[in-house]
Amino acid sequence: MSARRKRGIGFLLASTIITWTFCSPTQANIIVTNYAALVTAEFNATPVSASSGLPVDSLSVTDSGDNSFTTTDLSWNWDGTTLTGSSLLTEEKTVAARPGGRHAATSSLAFEFTVNSTTEYTMSGTWGFETITGTDEVLGFTLTETSLGPIDADNSTGTTGINSDTFSSSGTLAPGTYTLTFSAELYETINNAGLARAGWTLTEFNLTAVPEPGSICGLLLLLGLASLRTRLRS
Repeated sequence: MSARRKRGIGFLLASTIITWTFCSPTQANIIVTNYAALVTAEFNATPVSASSGLPVDSLSVTDSGDNSFTTTDLSWNWDGTTLTGSSLLTEEKTVAARPGGRHAATSSLAFEFTVNSTTEYTMSGTWGFETITGTDEVLGFTLTETSLGPIDADNSTGTTGINSDTFSSSGTLAPGTYTLTFSAELYETINNAGLARAGWTLTEFNLTAVPEPGSICGLLLLLGLASLRTRLRS
């Protein structure tokens, strides 16, 4: 192979590396405008609650009486690139001979953000129930755009006994402001000794910018090919 051809191939490799460096998918430019987390726990109409607006935090509240307990836990972490979190709602009566009552537990996590370019999102996690009546339990998420309303949603309702499932979603977001909300509700009346639980885990929620077609990325590669052709012919 001639020295000229070797230089031409080397130039093409360098152009390709530069093009890939600048044109491969990158983290989206994300502006987080609001975090809103709320948990409640109630046994026989004596509710307690806690809230937070921090990017990384955990909340836990418990209401109890006469060997009955209602507890709600919620934790989340936004590290600038990925949102993760989990919530567990627990309702229990430990002594059958004691009077029972109505339990109610709820949690919600709302993550409001703005993207300034076309952005792909991926999301995955798990949720599950361990219920007694299985009538009023709900776990779910909703992704909402400010002007369009809900654009993605999924939920799971409880059935008597133990059940669990996974969830996953993906799509493309136009520039705009969005809110991702996770919510959980668990309601049980426990007269005998018993345990009910509901919870979710968000493994990841990722946002990745989509390179615009026809941008400088394509031009860089075309210039590299044209230059190689010129070098090989001269």
